[in-house]
Amino acid sequence: MAKNDIKERTLEQEKQSFMKMCKAFWCGANVIRIIMIVCVSILALCLIIGVAGGAADSGMEEFSTAGGMIAVASMCVIATGYIIALGFGAKIFKTLRDGETPFRYDIADKLKGAGYVMMVTGGLGFVLNVVIQCLKANGVEGIGTAIELPDLIPFVFGSFLVALAYVFNYGCKLQQESDETL
Repeated sequence: MAKNDIKERTLEQEKQSFMKMCKAFWCGANVIRIIMIVCVSILALCLIIGVAGGAADSGMEEFSTAGGMIAVASMCVIATGYIIALGFGAKIFKTLRDGETPFRYDIADKLKGAGYVMMVTGGLGFVLNVVIQCLKANGVEGIGTAIELPDLIPFVFGSFLVALAYVFNYGCKLQQESDETL
């Protein structure tokens, strides 16, 4: 019996450690999301000012050029994809923290959602990067100040998340069979 008590205490300690980790990641994802939302809002404001023609008066001339506007719009689109994916991530860790087992269908669905968002964001980022590079090569004014957008790394990461979602889905089925057997 003493061996079982030690095993149960160790399991309880592991569960507490897991819950703390989930809470930390949930908080971290939300903080990063808020920071990104503020940054995207500032970028969108710069884009609006540039489109309205007020950039020349405000010291943001590079945003009033076609290239600058394309670059800022591209960064806003990509960052929005990351914000959505981080939202899925925060929900995953909140669900993990509140649940009894990590192998749940809703977690698999959230992983799949985050993966698909990252795949779309990565693909879109790649396409926008190609467009920006073509504009740079053609000497479009203002595009030289553009920040390089990510390549296919988000797409690969998203693919990994979708594959992991299928692993979680399989784990859910095994968990369900195990619970029914007992």
